Amino acid sequence: MDEFARMALCEHEAMRIARRQRFWMHFTVWAAFSIFVFVLWLLTTRGFPWFAIPIMAWGIGVAAHWAHAYVVRDPEEILMLREQRSGALADAPTDPRPPAAAPSAGHGSATPSADEGSATPSAGEGGDTSASQKD
Repeated sequence: MDEFARMALCEHEAMRIARRQRFWMHFTVWAAFSIFVFVLWLLTTRGFPWFAIPIMAWGIGVAAHWAHAYVVRDPEEILMLREQRSGALADAPTDPRPPAAAPSAGHGSATPSADEGSATPSAGEGGDTSASQKD
């Protein structure tokens, strides 16, 4: 994959994350408003549950925002996924993070990584291997 395609994937992933963060901010404001209106109703009339009307009306907007953030995909994202499946971007990484940011095996893993070495000596270290005994 060329650099432009990699940058496009990273930018698209950042936009998806931002869309989800905006949803959670919207949900938090809605939840705080809902609690406030309910407490206001408790402290005042306790008659007709009028608090349910604004909570449910705004809740429809929150549900639509959730669908946009987690279910509905942008047309550009759909096209990028189709290109990936068709092989045009076959070598695209599944993780949009650069390789240096991916967790390595040396951080709490029980298996040693390739750069940590192994217990067996290599041919140049005096070890007796079949590759070094060619006649």
